[in-house]
Amino acid sequence: MLPGLWFAGRHIFGFYDHNESMYLMTAWRLAQGEVMYLDFAFLQGPIYPMVLAPFIVLLGNTVSLLAIGKVAALLIWTASTLVLVAAARKRGMPLYLSLLLALGFMLAYPQLRSFSEASNYGLPVLFFFLAAFRTESYLRGDRSPGLAFQSGLWLGLAIATKTYYAVFIPIAVLIFAHSPNMKRVLPLGLGGLLGALPLWLSLLLFPQQAWFGNVEFHQITTAWKWEIGAPNLIFQDRLAYFFDWALRIDGLIFIALATWMLLWHARRKNGSGMLLYLSFFFLPVVLLLSMQPLFMQYFPLITAPLFILIVADFKRFFPSGKAQRAVALLIFVLIVAQPKPSWWIWKNSKPVWSAHQAPMLADSALTLSPLMAHELGFAGPPELSCGPFLVRIADRIPQQRRAELGIWTLNEMVQMVEQKRYKVVITGQEVSHESELERQLQAQGYAAKSGPLYSKIWYLK
Repeated sequence: MLPGLWFAGRHIFGFYDHNESMYLMTAWRLAQGEVMYLDFAFLQGPIYPMVLAPFIVLLGNTVSLLAIGKVAALLIWTASTLVLVAAARKRGMPLYLSLLLALGFMLAYPQLRSFSEASNYGLPVLFFFLAAFRTESYLRGDRSPGLAFQSGLWLGLAIATKTYYAVFIPIAVLIFAHSPNMKRVLPLGLGGLLGALPLWLSLLLFPQQAWFGNVEFHQITTAWKWEIGAPNLIFQDRLAYFFDWALRIDGLIFIALATWMLLWHARRKNGSGMLLYLSFFFLPVVLLLSMQPLFMQYFPLITAPLFILIVADFKRFFPSGKAQRAVALLIFVLIVAQPKPSWWIWKNSKPVWSAHQAPMLADSALTLSPLMAHELGFAGPPELSCGPFLVRIADRIPQQRRAELGIWTLNEMVQMVEQKRYKVVITGQEVSHESELERQLQAQGYAAKSGPLYSKIWYLK
């Protein structure tokens, strides 16, 4: 347990990733009154930057963007855990066991990886928890008029944050379709439309930019990752990776519990219970195993439903105190014995905890690390607000389309250095793509000095 807590602290407060730069700079641009997808490119659903923007308005002049993002991620992680505890208590789980289950959720490595970044992997889990427990209340006989609407609202928010949570739409529709004359399906749909409003409104108002950011970019970057050596895993490899994940969290006991519960429904020929368990767990498993490439950040798509299923039916399967204590002991042992994953990549950079007070030496800085430029007091070009993500694959996009979307290629950045269009250039976070840039900087007479987060700041002599 202590290694897990140490790991959580180190990763939350000692980790920086380009994902964070993209989300935080997008939120900062929103706070300046710019419009997502119109004034600058963005490569995900719109909700998470919209959540961060008010905090940047309030605190952005006194605290660094990275600090704001890290604290927001910690708050989201804590809120998700509290929702899990509250749901477990409401369904009859003892307090000690509810807290232990929540600790298992907090310290599972997919959650640590997802919630420690200032990116959009943690927030949809919180929304999904809220949607799923409202839906499960309906299955328990709660026929409150607003319940279906609330379920749809939270699920819509999850989808508008991370679009692959749409995999749960058919499950929600099937559950509420059992209402008399399907009268709960309409409020479910209305809630979903309202929750996903920022996403579908963006697709209506800025169809090319929003479609590119949510669909096309991911198709192009997947092909690029395969070509540079990312593993195009065959199905057997994916299964092996999945079981490696299961062995490294509390997965064994939780998967065993969910399977036992599924068999319980099967023995009693409870068709609706079987459908819920099969779809709620195995549908996201199928989706995950089809994703290319396969990243650890995607695994909450499985862990969140798994914890929900166990909370929902735990009291039914373990009514006696002795059985509950036995399960608690198993969970505790698996939490304590959880080893660090062998596939984890450590990063040793530390966040800047107060806004940098350097003077504005130029109107803007050319960089693939826009968050670094911001912390140093420079404005970053809007074309580079997504960091390296668009530059990596820009040459795969037709020139006219690049102009429409506001995307630069790496060659165009090198030409800007040759033309000395920027007095300041910042490198250091994307080594493979910055090597040619740095060669040109040296050739054109730029001088470098060390900056925060292992960056280099190049000044024109």
